[in-house]
Amino acid sequence: MTEREFIDTLVDAAARLTGQELKEVTPATTFESLEIDSLDRLAVFTELEEQLQIRIDEDEFAGIRTVGDAYERVMALLPASGEAGRE
Repeated sequence: MTEREFIDTLVDAAARLTGQELKEVTPATTFESLEIDSLDRLAVFTELEEQLQIRIDEDEFAGIRTVGDAYERVMALLPASGEAGRE
C-alpha cells in the first residue's frame, strides 16, 4: 500500500464516519486540523483495522497525531508484502 493509497483509505473512512468532506490531506495533516476528535479517531482506526486486517494497540492511538504517523504505524503492522508499494 502506498502512502497515497493509505491517505485515500483513511480519508474515505473518516469522511464516512464523521460526515465531513476532507480535502487536501497530506502526511503532515493532523487529526486535530481535520476536526477529528479522539472518539472519531478511534472509529477511523477501528475501520482501518477491519479493512487491513491488522490490530493497532489502543495505547498507540493517543500517540498518532498526523496522517503520516498513522501511515507509519500501519505499515509497520502490515506483512512484508504490504511494503512493496511503499513510497
